[in-house]
Amino acid sequence: MRKQRLITNTSYYLTSWFLNHWQVGKRPILILGHGRSGTSWVGKTLSTANRAIYYYEPCNPEITGKGNMETWFRYTRPGERDDLLENAFDNVFKGLPFGGAWYRGFWARALPNYQIIVKDVASLMSIEWVFKRYNPKLLVIVRHPCPTVLSEINKETPAELSRDTLLDQSSLFEDHLEPYRSVIEQAKTPIEIFAAIWAARHRVVADALSRNPEWLLVFYEDLCLDPIGKFKELFEKFELPWNRRVENHVLQSSTNNIPGRYSKVRISTQQINKWKQTMTQSEVDVVRNYVKIFDIPFYQSDQFWSL
Repeated sequence: MRKQRLITNTSYYLTSWFLNHWQVGKRPILILGHGRSGTSWVGKTLSTANRAIYYYEPCNPEITGKGNMETWFRYTRPGERDDLLENAFDNVFKGLPFGGAWYRGFWARALPNYQIIVKDVASLMSIEWVFKRYNPKLLVIVRHPCPTVLSEINKETPAELSRDTLLDQSSLFEDHLEPYRSVIEQAKTPIEIFAAIWAARHRVVADALSRNPEWLLVFYEDLCLDPIGKFKELFEKFELPWNRRVENHVLQSSTNNIPGRYSKVRISTQQINKWKQTMTQSEVDVVRNYVKIFDIPFYQSDQFWSL
């Protein structure tokens, strides 16, 4: 056992040294979005490209064991130091080992032109910090607020703690959310709180998008309606090779259904309006009201809000 551990540790550090001294990968791709917005589906699909190396949620405190509730609402200004974000992202953007299966993709890294793909949700409001520090090709996924609000409620995310943790981010309010502080403070029910949180996060995202027009914005609903066509567009824009294996993956993940809260295999067309089966019009109106108050430039048409 001791010999095996020594071999494993030696291999790990040799791999880290090698990758840290010979960086031959392409410009990395970063996928960000609110939780439950389809980022895992997109990340897994892009990672089926040849020579892709996929990193899943390096900021997720439940995966890394680092951070706490505040991590989900983290906001760091571009150029500032942030030990948690730096520890989470420095290695993955270099293609260094991450997680228990650090050896996965070693040979892909050993050859030139590998493609690092990082998917994260906790760092969404620090999006400009991540972009400035690592300069990835950036893809933002946006999904209608109603299903994401329902998801937070169904998985019993603590609503009041989430609201209060968001309110504790002083620099976030100074830069983006001070006009909406009282609105967030007055949110009381879970639907109100999670609608306000969705709106707050996307207010930050909308501000960042307006300053960075080169970023790519994709709506989850568009992907669901035309998975093959939209993913082909993404592969082309990110200069990823599209082949039969990728196409089969998209077909399998969008036309089959594997039950489970975190399943990445669902009949995509059924996901768009599934939330309408469980929400009342009055609940929908509550969510829409927060989208209006925060002046979110997404889902403004009435067609997105009728049951």
